[in-house]
Amino acid sequence: GPEDIVDGNQRLILGLIWTIILRFQIQDITFETEDDEKKSAKEALILWTQRRTKGYRNVKVTNFTSSWRDGLAFACLIHKHRPDLIDFDQLRKEDAKENLTLAFDVAEEKLGIPKLLDVEDVNVDYPDEKSIMTYVANYYHTFAKMKTGDVS
Repeated sequence: GPEDIVDGNQRLILGLIWTIILRFQIQDITFETEDDEKKSAKEALILWTQRRTKGYRNVKVTNFTSSWRDGLAFACLIHKHRPDLIDFDQLRKEDAKENLTLAFDVAEEKLGIPKLLDVEDVNVDYPDEKSIMTYVANYYHTFAKMKTGDVS
C-alpha cells in the first residue's frame, strides 16, 4: 500500500513508475497486421521499428535489449525520418559508443527527444528492456507527430 512508497520500497516504486510509463507512453501504440490481428504495444513497437530499419546494413531489431547496443538502430530510426541529420553510411558497428552518443545527441538537440538513456546504459551485454522500450516509444511519438505535422 502507500506505506511501501513512504518506506522507500524500491521494487514497488519502480514497478509503479513502469506501470505509469506503460499506461501513458507505450500502451497507445498499436499495429494491425494484414489479417486485422491487433498486436500488443510491445509487439507493435518492435514491428514499427523493424519496418523502419528494414534494408539498413548491420541493423536487425529483434528485441529491446541487444539489438540496440551498437547504436545503429537508434541512428537508423533518425536517418529514416530525417536523413539530413545523420550520415548513416559513415557509421560503423564497431563504434558503439560514438554511434550511441551521436544518436542520443541528435535526438535531443534536433528532434526534442529527451535523453532518457546514457551510453553506459545501453553499451552493456544486457541493456534494460524497459528503459530502451520507453526511449524508443519517444521516437515513435515524435515521428508520428512529424508525420501529422503536429510538432509542438
